[in-house]
Amino acid sequence: MTLQAGLCTALTSSALDKLRAHGVKTATDFIVKVKDIEVLSQETLIPYKDLCSIQRVLLAEHSAYPTLASCLYEKAIASLMILSTGCQSLDDLLDGGLYTGELTELAGDSVSGKTKLSDDLIRSKLQKVKYTQVFDIYDLFSALDAIMTDLNQQTPVKYPDLKLLIVDSLASLIYPIMGGNISFCQGLICQLGLKLKQLATHYSLAVLVTNYLTSSFNGGKKKPALGKAWSHVPHMRVILQKPVGGQGPSREAVLVKSNRQQTPKSALFSLDKDEPYEPG
Repeated sequence: MTLQAGLCTALTSSALDKLRAHGVKTATDFIVKVKDIEVLSQETLIPYKDLCSIQRVLLAEHSAYPTLASCLYEKAIASLMILSTGCQSLDDLLDGGLYTGELTELAGDSVSGKTKLSDDLIRSKLQKVKYTQVFDIYDLFSALDAIMTDLNQQTPVKYPDLKLLIVDSLASLIYPIMGGNISFCQGLICQLGLKLKQLATHYSLAVLVTNYLTSSFNGGKKKPALGKAWSHVPHMRVILQKPVGGQGPSREAVLVKSNRQQTPKSALFSLDKDEPYEPG
């Protein structure tokens, strides 16, 4: 924020001009760059007590309130839940499973097993399942807003004890509008990423989305769809693919992005629960 006269009684137009002359133009400059108020007072000829007054106002306006680490730890433990995917090798890859408060992405080609894994997770771990059919990104925004509205109530009616949110498939909802204004589409993608992360962090949900893989124009390595506007959003990213020489339901999951695990890291599993994959 740019410093402006009148922010406090000590920050007059004259004092502001003197600060700007010494390279102090923003609140960040004053808080971070100014190491010694007394030295700044001598250089600018602004009274020491006035500079202290300005500093107190800026710190009160822009600093975070201190919180005990023990309180943050207790809050994290109380809200944290790890949901098993139902596949031990995939759980190991994800450091235990899907974490509430995080957004995990499964990306892969068609028939790589994204939807199958999502359905298995729902059937095996959740008793109260609600499906919402959406046809485009605007329907998805409406559905997410409805969830947030319900969770904001003191006693949620439609989604009590909600812990897992799955969006399958993200790219198919966005591609229909990609032919329009590119900047507008990227803005929608960023807005969607922010809303999904808000649901994950504010309501302690594990959010799982599925995505396609796309090839670049030069024929390079395939990457998850939706480009750079989406690439920074997931906390965890897993690429699903058929292993080299693999046939049938065998799949390889490659962890390519994680805030806990070393990457890249891979695991083999089977989409057929009755025939678990056993490495030779």
